Amino acid sequence: MQPRIAAISHTLKDKANMHPKSARFPITLLTIAAALTACTYDASERTNPSLAGTTTTLTLDEPPPKEPLVGRVPTLAPATPSFTMKGTPPTPSGSPLHLCESNVTMNASATSYASKYFISIQESDQWWNPTGDYAWGRWFSGQAPSSLNLQQLSTTYSYPPDFTGSPARQGSPLIGGNLPVKGARYYRVNLCTEEPSRTCQSALIQVDGNC
Repeated sequence: MQPRIAAISHTLKDKANMHPKSARFPITLLTIAAALTACTYDASERTNPSLAGTTTTLTLDEPPPKEPLVGRVPTLAPATPSFTMKGTPPTPSGSPLHLCESNVTMNASATSYASKYFISIQESDQWWNPTGDYAWGRWFSGQAPSSLNLQQLSTTYSYPPDFTGSPARQGSPLIGGNLPVKGARYYRVNLCTEEPSRTCQSALIQVDGNC
């Protein structure tokens, strides 16, 4: 390639001598670059003489290859649990929601980007401390619905392996009244998602057996 570049340099000097006016302006790098752009050379002569005659065109500022789209994993928004009971969301202060025993319903339709959800209920005192006497939890597939009857779910799933607590409370609905030693009975209600990590929303409820 060096003899050809030398030839180009001599050619440019000859042209400058032919035109006296151009002698006042030196040959610039841009002029040489323009000449090299049109230059071709035998890329394989040095290593494989049998391929003599194969030429490669030199180009400047060739754009980089585009990154392939195949294999890319789209980034999905994380699943977020959200529910209300009697139209009221869990209170920021943790104060209890009061519900009638005949209508313990959860609206979880505001839960987003979840293909499954987890519901658990734990009997507790007014300070959210579980009694250990009654608790169940279970995963459900699909989008969380707008009307989850927690009384029906409690009587259905308060059995092993979903249930922990006193055998006498298995199959029991959510009831009101008082705990044996800790005052009024409350329940911790939890709605969780797990995409990509476990996230829960919780509420403390008190059930009134007189309505």
